[in-house]
Amino acid sequence: MGGALVFVYFTKSSYLTLNLKIFVVYLSQIVLRMKSIQDS
Repeated sequence: MGGALVFVYFTKSSYLTLNLKIFVVYLSQIVLRMKSIQDS
């Protein structure tokens, strides 16, 4: 019952989820760069 609703929501928001994942990866790369700059 709830699974179908989640599936429909996920398929509709899959584009948004993809953008969010790309943003998180991009953000983590920046954070890692900042940390490496601070360490050196």
